[in-house]
Amino acid sequence: MELASFHMVFMLEKEVTVTLRKGKVFIFLAAVLVLAGGVLFLNRSFGSIADSDSKKAEDLIHRYFKAIQSNDVDQVISLVIDSRYKDPKEQREVYESASIEDILYSYRIISVVTSLDDGSYEKSYDVNVAISNKKNGEIEIALPVVKVNRDWKVLIKHLDLPAKK
Repeated sequence: MELASFHMVFMLEKEVTVTLRKGKVFIFLAAVLVLAGGVLFLNRSFGSIADSDSKKAEDLIHRYFKAIQSNDVDQVISLVIDSRYKDPKEQREVYESASIEDILYSYRIISVVTSLDDGSYEKSYDVNVAISNKKNGEIEIALPVVKVNRDWKVLIKHLDLPAKK
């Protein structure tokens, strides 16, 4: 009986040890899966925010150029921060003149790239655009798009464009 009893105790200890090992492995695997799921969730959440912001920057550029093509000066002014003008009246006059003299034939967005800024804006992108207009012909430019107070704006600074070839 002692031998059978010893064998039973040994088997029980062995089974308990194996069961404990299986339990630890299961807990470890479950923890790894939970951690991986959390990382994947966060990556998708923040990745989709970044994708959403770049899409908003791209959409703004489309609205901006559509307003230019339709000569909607009010819409263009509402979509920009134009640092070249301190006087809104002067800005409007220049925009109205440009809508008559400098006809936009076409535009195409090449890329949207996160830009580094000095921290003045919540978020900023450079939208690289190929344009064709009456004054300059076909050129490529980078238009800064910034997020200010939850609104997206095209940031216009002094820009030397090449003359038409």
